[in-house]
Amino acid sequence: QARGAGAEEFCFVDLGHQFTRITVVWRDRVQATRQIALGGRNLDTIVAGELGVDPFLSNTYKATNFQDVLTLPAVAEVCERIAVEILKVINFYQFTYRSSNLSGVYLVGGGASMDLLRHSIESTVGLPLLDPADLLPEAGQSASAGIFAAGAAMGGN
Repeated sequence: QARGAGAEEFCFVDLGHQFTRITVVWRDRVQATRQIALGGRNLDTIVAGELGVDPFLSNTYKATNFQDVLTLPAVAEVCERIAVEILKVINFYQFTYRSSNLSGVYLVGGGASMDLLRHSIESTVGLPLLDPADLLPEAGQSASAGIFAAGAAMGGN
């Protein structure tokens, strides 16, 4: 069942540039959280090394999949490492709270637009990826801006 504004249990994954932050919330309480030092910059570094460019330029290459850089095995490895860390947090949460009924994961942050990373997370975690805009139904097209603002306010990097 899809979770929306009336749900009580949520898993948010902020795929930031420097860090990935995983937070599981039940009602108004954070039940599990973890920040890992893996993010978009790690992918930029791999692309920069492979193409011999600076990390700033490699970010653009990553975003546009220039020269098919997202098929590099090292890029897939980082995506899989991030996905496994997300799975660890969810497994811990579901073990600790046996009545858990997470229906999916909300991806936010810059990395949420990377299909390879999204696929790695969905296949590793075994839960569907939910649209964060569903949490702000009245926001319409500006929902993503609201979610970005919330992430920035939480100190996302």
